[in-house]
Amino acid sequence: MIARLTTALLVAICALGATRARADTAAADTCASTLPPSALALYETIAPRVRPDSSLESLLRAELTPKVMFGGMSRADARAAAEAAAPCLEMRKS
Repeated sequence: MIARLTTALLVAICALGATRARADTAAADTCASTLPPSALALYETIAPRVRPDSSLESLLRAELTPKVMFGGMSRADARAAAEAAAPCLEMRKS
């Protein structure tokens, strides 16, 4: 229960920073440093490909679909990793 609350709080903090008008790589990396291991690995894989006009959903799906389809990750774990990494990735995008 505490882990879920902590994760929710960290995601909320990261999401607040996503409202900045310009990409802030340092803040995004700081946000990512608080992620659980699977979400951090996802962030590190996708972050170099994020551009201002990128669709994060498309990038996340392209990375996670093969992992789920071939048994490398469960659907639930993939969703949790994507939801955790998305606010940090959004910081790089904006």
